Amino acid sequence: MTAFAAALSLRKDLTIRMAAVLLLDRLARLYPEDGRALEAVTAVPDGDSGTLRYLKQDVLSQGAPLLLPEDVVSEIFLDNLKTATPWITKQGNLRLLTDFARSGKSPALHIATHLSNLIKVSDRVTVRHSAGNALLALAPRLTADQRNEVAVELCRGLELGQQEFTKYIPDYLGRFALWLPPAELDEVLDDLRVNLSSSDSRVTASVLDTVGVIYEAYDAYRSRFPETDDAYRRRRERLLGLLMRGLSGIDGATRQEALFVLGRRVFGSGELGRHEKRRAFMLTQRKLLSAQDEFPGEGLTFYYRAAMLGKLYRFITEERLFHKGFDFGAPRPVAFFPGTFDPFTLSHKGIVRAIRDQGFEVLLAIDEFSWSKKTQPYRLRRRIAAMAVADVFHVSIFPEDFPVNIANPENLHELRAAFPGRSVSIVVGSDVVLHASSYKKSVTPDSIHTFDHVVFRRTEPDAEPADYSCITGKVLELTLPPQLEEISSTRIREAVDANRDISNLIDPTVPPRAPGQARSPHRGPELPARIAGDGGEIPPHHALRAHRRGAADADREPRRRRDGLPGHRRHHSGRGQLRLPGLRPPLRPPGRPGPLRSGPPERRRPHPAHQRAVRAPGRAPERPLPAAHHRGADPGSQP
Repeated sequence: MTAFAAALSLRKDLTIRMAAVLLLDRLARLYPEDGRALEAVTAVPDGDSGTLRYLKQDVLSQGAPLLLPEDVVSEIFLDNLKTATPWITKQGNLRLLTDFARSGKSPALHIATHLSNLIKVSDRVTVRHSAGNALLALAPRLTADQRNEVAVELCRGLELGQQEFTKYIPDYLGRFALWLPPAELDEVLDDLRVNLSSSDSRVTASVLDTVGVIYEAYDAYRSRFPETDDAYRRRRERLLGLLMRGLSGIDGATRQEALFVLGRRVFGSGELGRHEKRRAFMLTQRKLLSAQDEFPGEGLTFYYRAAMLGKLYRFITEERLFHKGFDFGAPRPVAFFPGTFDPFTLSHKGIVRAIRDQGFEVLLAIDEFSWSKKTQPYRLRRRIAAMAVADVFHVSIFPEDFPVNIANPENLHELRAAFPGRSVSIVVGSDVVLHASSYKKSVTPDSIHTFDHVVFRRTEPDAEPADYSCITGKVLELTLPPQLEEISSTRIREAVDANRDISNLIDPTVPPRAPGQARSPHRGPELPARIAGDGGEIPPHHALRAHRRGAADADREPRRRRDGLPGHRRHHSGRGQLRLPGLRPPLRPPGRPGPLRSGPPERRRPHPAHQRAVRAPGRAPERPLPAAHHRGADPGSQP
């Protein structure tokens, strides 16, 4: 091999000589007792290339510090960004920059910035990987502020949205971010969380890949920046929560990438320790099952899910065969949190977190309809709530096929029987205890009074004093911070009607619009741009506003029609309201005109009666429809 490389090093072609010198350097490192490789390097002609001349000097120095003049460094920077420069020459330039950075006398930040640019824009994959490895080798020599600047630059690269470029960034950004101090690392995670809310699935895929790399290599962080076990564990759960947020994403591509990352970087990882895999499984098991039922048949998602479950099954099997399985410990007490959640607000999320931190497992029960509120469709509210709590562990959405009416003792008995051996607490506000009719009834077995309660007391100056004397069970009273206590669903609906900003009232799950979608009437990035339903996707801000516009028409419909027939899902319907796919709409009263089709004016199809009659060759002109049809009335109602 040495003789072969030595023969190639005498060729006339510069790229062949460059490659021969790199090969001879590798042979000299593998077989240091054989001096023929270094002798062959000495004989390589280098008069036509400055890069080759300095590369020979670097190889022959055998690890001694390499010093490069400033003009040579500038020339290397320029050559690396030229598409005409051969890739093997760029490899030699990267070797020179790496060894120059080790000398301690180099512009380390300029070199690191140059390497990050090559990761993002180089046209050769080998150059990208070489630049990434050189950047990771340079990371310990950078100061904290320099590392943060490079990490922010790489995060900006994820926003390019061009998969052919951004797919190489996560492997190196994820490992480079673990050289940041705790405060700066948390800022990078905040930035990734914002980008995860992007409507571009290519951006969210790169973000999920980056989070997966950080999660997989996070064990190395404890040796670089010692922290308490609690801080380490919280950041671990935060990273895992970002992956689960992607699993409940706004489109199929994001969910597919989350499944891929969970299988490759978590349950199928060869680098992640067994203990961390066990903890990840015990935290995510319920959410994985919920995601399985939420999106059962989404084309390629089936295969992504099958690949992830295959790796998960292998991990579970190994644990049961060789490590005595899993110890889930004592189950948590249940906190049953009913409500319409129209929409799910930051106040709701604060309540959920506070209850979870008290040691409860929180179950969110989304009401299918409300007698007193004109709510959005049930499945839309359910999807928004599921997306909002996707990153909060020990919180689940209660099954929709298990109806529970807190005023019905039979339903409450079934709820308590569903959790044998576990206490079930009801989560309500203090105003509900004072005014709800179910609390004013007499106490009976399994009535609402006999349950333990978690009550959130309102602390406004005009709030009525709390009175829990009607409750015979235990009462745990909690309060929210003032900034969250002021947030309510009613306030949000009023803000939507007034076209005001609601960005600080709702959890920033996803951006306000998807690619090609018209700008949302509200300016906040909180309501999802598109929510997946049974048979399609619905822009929720459109549904919310259309629903509010149709409320007046819905009020004029008979109650039996508006609330739906027995056995059907009850939801309001009016002109302009968007209906969820897969749900049967309520019947329309006889003689009532149907809703106009929404959409841009140029795409609205006129009523057939309004179109001009077209006569085909050889046929008589068609007769126009009666005038009653022009008005959309019942033909039988003509005078």
